[in-house]
Amino acid sequence: MAKPIKAKSSYEMSELAILGGELLDWMDMTDKDGDKVNLLIKDFLNGKGIPYNYVEFFREKSKTFGDCWDLALQIQETELVKRLVNKNTYTSGIEKALKEYHGWKDKTEVETTTLDVSPENIEAILNRKFPKRDKFSGKAVNTKGVLVESD
Repeated sequence: MAKPIKAKSSYEMSELAILGGELLDWMDMTDKDGDKVNLLIKDFLNGKGIPYNYVEFFREKSKTFGDCWDLALQIQETELVKRLVNKNTYTSGIEKALKEYHGWKDKTEVETTTLDVSPENIEAILNRKFPKRDKFSGKAVNTKGVLVESD
């Protein structure tokens, strides 16, 4: 049976400090092989009957809780990364969790180049590359590849 939800404003600072400590203890639980068994912080909140949207209020009200929460997120991310790089524990779900809970993104690099295609700049480039050529005549090529006079 689910625990009744307590109003977030009714939590005292001392309760929040204890809650933060309990969160870290919960995160430290291991199996017989020494692997951490509790990685999803929302499971902790669910077990305590605390809505996830209370967390920011708790962090603002109690620095101790906020520090514990930050450390729990750090532990969670570290453990997920350990599993991500281990070929025996890797699953695509770990990548999704890191993206969802820790803001990871696929690395994409975009390089933007701006070109000055004014007639003066084109003329200067052509003069550097082909100094013995005829001067730019103002002709252009249309989309069909036919030379046309420009206005």
